[in-house]
Amino acid sequence: MIRGSTTRPALKRARVTRFTRMVSPTGRLLSSGVLLILVLTAGIEPAEASGGASTLAIASAARTSVAVGALSPAAANRPAALAPPITSTDYLPAAWVPASSNNYTVADRAQDYPVDLIVIHDIEGSYASGIKTFQDPTRKASAHYVVSYTGQTTQMVRETDIAWHAGNWSYNTRAIGIEHEGYAWTPSLYTHAEYLASAHIAASICSRWGVPLDRQHVIGHNEVPDPNNPALFGGLEHHTDPGPYWNWSFYMAVAQSYAGALPSPPRMMVDPVAVNGLTAVTVTWQPAHTCRASAAPITGYEVVAQPGNIVHNLGANATSDSYTGLQIGVRYTFSVTATNSYGQDTLTSNGVVPGSCVTANLSASPPSPQTAGAQVQFTATSAGCLNPRYQFWLRDLNNAWTLVQPFGGDTWTWDTLRYPAGTYIVSVWANRTGGGTSTWETFGQLTYTLLKAPPCTSATVTPVKVSVAVGSTVSLTAASTGCASPEYEFWVLYPNGTWNLKRGFGGPTFSWSTAGLATGAYTVHAWANQQGMSWDAIGSAAVTLTNNCATASLSPSTATQPAGSAVSLTASSTGCLIPRYEFWVQYLNGAWFLKQGFGGSAFTWDTTGLAPGRYLVHAWVNSTGSGHDAIGSATVTLSGCTTATATAPTASGPVGTNVTFTAGSSGCPNPVYEFWLKDPGGTWHLMQGFGTGDSWLWLTAGSAKGVYTIHVWANQQGAGTSTYETIGSATYTLT
Repeated sequence: MIRGSTTRPALKRARVTRFTRMVSPTGRLLSSGVLLILVLTAGIEPAEASGGASTLAIASAARTSVAVGALSPAAANRPAALAPPITSTDYLPAAWVPASSNNYTVADRAQDYPVDLIVIHDIEGSYASGIKTFQDPTRKASAHYVVSYTGQTTQMVRETDIAWHAGNWSYNTRAIGIEHEGYAWTPSLYTHAEYLASAHIAASICSRWGVPLDRQHVIGHNEVPDPNNPALFGGLEHHTDPGPYWNWSFYMAVAQSYAGALPSPPRMMVDPVAVNGLTAVTVTWQPAHTCRASAAPITGYEVVAQPGNIVHNLGANATSDSYTGLQIGVRYTFSVTATNSYGQDTLTSNGVVPGSCVTANLSASPPSPQTAGAQVQFTATSAGCLNPRYQFWLRDLNNAWTLVQPFGGDTWTWDTLRYPAGTYIVSVWANRTGGGTSTWETFGQLTYTLLKAPPCTSATVTPVKVSVAVGSTVSLTAASTGCASPEYEFWVLYPNGTWNLKRGFGGPTFSWSTAGLATGAYTVHAWANQQGMSWDAIGSAAVTLTNNCATASLSPSTATQPAGSAVSLTASSTGCLIPRYEFWVQYLNGAWFLKQGFGGSAFTWDTTGLAPGRYLVHAWVNSTGSGHDAIGSATVTLSGCTTATATAPTASGPVGTNVTFTAGSSGCPNPVYEFWLKDPGGTWHLMQGFGTGDSWLWLTAGSAKGVYTIHVWANQQGAGTSTYETIGSATYTLT
């Protein structure tokens, strides 16, 4: 029954069949008797009708595409009605009318798929309508053969290709489909000539492909399982043909009878598979088919390894063979030849290199799926090679492959931040060290799904407001919420109303150089996005560029040093690139004194002669002119002597005694002393002016008897000398 079919991509014919066979009616050498029977059955006159062998021009079994109407020059000159039909290259009695190339899959059976089924269909229409249907490129259906009520046969798909007839892809790949003129549920339509013609096709398929003529291998369309529901039959659309009126007993008996007169050579199915180890190779194959296994069983297999022509002969039940001691790095192929009494059939394996990598696998950490933005590490492993190298590839959502890491180590880390959500394929090529790098010895693949990351819900920029001098660098930091791995892009709105991209998506910090910009108000925006595309949220900051100094400060802001010492202060400011500083000091009496005019930021204040106490220092700052833009302030405390003492060896002595008085003090690291004497009459006398010496010798000769008071004035060296910072006192009695 004509039907639609689940289609598959065309299969590339990548290998060449290498085998020899007994030649059948479709291109195989037979006895003259067998050949005559087939020729007469097809209604073709032999070239010689009497005597010995009959001869007949037989089409080559090679895969040659023959277009309808491609006749010889002589045939082309005949009237169209008299032109002979183009015959099939698979089954000589059939005419060749190709189906639309849209309606089948190009393949290379039995090298890529085995053939072990014949599926019987009816057209649910006429012979001509079936042919027309399969030529229609929109029907997505075909069969290999079409048979008419009168026994005419037309081949429309090469037997090595996959016709779309069963409504089940697995069955399509294994089967040859035969369509018959008629209707499944109308009795007495299938004709004797139709049965005989179809049985001849089935017998020929049995001879050439080794498909057994039994009801396990010759089935109706109604016996094909639904690929989506194996409990149902008739393929995907549940067909019922050839129906209850198809005479299976008669058909099978005739087909088996015809097949008994044909040769039954071996037929290898699907190329052997060779798998290497370090110095060994194992070859496996499927058992060879033969039409009449009881009459012509497989007698054995011969396996030949090349290079070296290493021959192994095996028994009839063998399906594998092993070779050891092979050379590492040498490419070997293995031909497997099946033999029976009718001949031989040979297929050749894939090439393998001992020591090359045989399998490759990938694992991912963390496993799929993950949110876009995750760091995913892929690890490769392999078997068959001692020192593998790995190359990593990534297939994106547009099915484009990209090399992401050339041959090297066994890990690759994928930063998925900028990849959209979807399903990707990671592939790893595995090669042995020392092998080539232009292709793989083996590969592994892993599917990985990225999920859409939650968007950023808010964004901020700090500081929110800042005023700086033109030409300075503004440091800003963006932050966001709601997104696990945000990226930021920074834009600046100029005073003229134009937005300028200052830095593409990246980290949260942004240093903006304002060199060459005009003064004025600027707005900085930070675009926040989970994957660095457009924005989910925007943070904002206001930046004012000025020529004025905004703030000033003095360091240290507080200081305590002895009076008379040098006090070092340093000014700083913000908001101006080339600041100037002027330094003022407020004395203890409240008066301000200019100590250093506009210039550099360093100020050394000489406090010689100043009294101890608390002084206020100001640093005026501006960029140009007089006056100040801002003032920095510091408090300086000048310290002096806090206590003083005066001591003598004794408290009294007779007139004429020489007495030494010694001064002491605290609170001043470098004191100076001045000594005074008050006589018994109450008059003070300066006995020794300020100096660094801490003693005074009193010569008492000529002095009146009585009680004397001695004072020691103590000052910090460098401070004033008009008064004292502290006084030490002692008394002495002359007798």
